[in-house]
Amino acid sequence: MPPKEKEAASPIVYCLVLDNCTYIGYTLYRKHRLRQHNGELVGGARYTKAHLARVQKRNSRAQWKMLFWVSGFGSSKHALQFERAWKHAKTTKMATLSARVEGLCSRAVVRRMSQLHYLLAEAGANRKWSRKAPCTNDMNLTLHVDGHHKELQDLFTVVCHVQSD
Repeated sequence: MPPKEKEAASPIVYCLVLDNCTYIGYTLYRKHRLRQHNGELVGGARYTKAHLARVQKRNSRAQWKMLFWVSGFGSSKHALQFERAWKHAKTTKMATLSARVEGLCSRAVVRRMSQLHYLLAEAGANRKWSRKAPCTNDMNLTLHVDGHHKELQDLFTVVCHVQSD
């Protein structure tokens, strides 16, 4: 069910972070979906609910945070293909990234950033997420970084067009 808040319905693929764990997902409504993962609304993935419950035993105020997301997909089908590709992508040897991010975020976040870097930059312009997906150079993808994480935004500026939200 679409949210009552005014939010445009456009497919995005996102990365959530909580206590050294990450979750990759797809949605049409970013803010609504984050509220579901945090248990404020009905819905959300089983994994995020279970992990949130475990973490909240130690810290009752803990919540999933949407660290970064990718938009600009031509359709939901393309976004779902990208989600699967991101979950199963190779990690790159990004020594400079690892060194610069050390202390800013967990290994799990560095791994997801490395996978995203591979998908958006290193795989080449003719990369496809799946056999039937369009080439990456046919898509106008935008990487968004949460405004509270300026350091990560600076790192990704080199990879692709980045917006802060």
